[in-house]
Amino acid sequence: MEYVNFSTPPYPHFIVAGSALYRPGDTHGRRSNIGIFDLIFIEYGELYITDGDTSYHLRENELIILKPDSTHYGHKKVTEKTKFDWLHFRSAGEYHYSEEFHLVKEKRQSLNIYMDRKSTLTLPLYKKMASLESNEFTSIFSKLISTNIDKYQQKEIQDQALFSPLECQELFFRLLSFVQVF
Repeated sequence: MEYVNFSTPPYPHFIVAGSALYRPGDTHGRRSNIGIFDLIFIEYGELYITDGDTSYHLRENELIILKPDSTHYGHKKVTEKTKFDWLHFRSAGEYHYSEEFHLVKEKRQSLNIYMDRKSTLTLPLYKKMASLESNEFTSIFSKLISTNIDKYQQKEIQDQALFSPLECQELFFRLLSFVQVF
């Protein structure tokens, strides 16, 4: 298992979210060094995707966080109707990847109430959610979606976000709370 560890503050911030509906025979496009994290959650169906040197066969209730500094692509066509949600986010702060999870307690240099509280947000790059957990996750995710890609209709629809940037950031944090490792 690989993790991404964000030194906070600043916390990662939300950019945009969407959903995609793929037909059997469709594949995820190839993207390189896009400079943003890409979180993908499979509602139903499957998705074959490679990120860097690691290949995944994602199924219902599974999610992956793709790295901003690598190449990712669909390495195989889907064989069934597939719906997945995706979300782009960025971190203005420091982050690093690790193979091991270490619980990092908050580091306070002093009890000075005027100093930033430093901590670490740890997210697994892959996670399978339980059905009940994924239902709530999908419900929150759906509120952030402003772009829909439908391969059956061969169209992409972009709408205005229903929420303010601050409300979107709050919903994004709620999603991260489902993913983070404590």
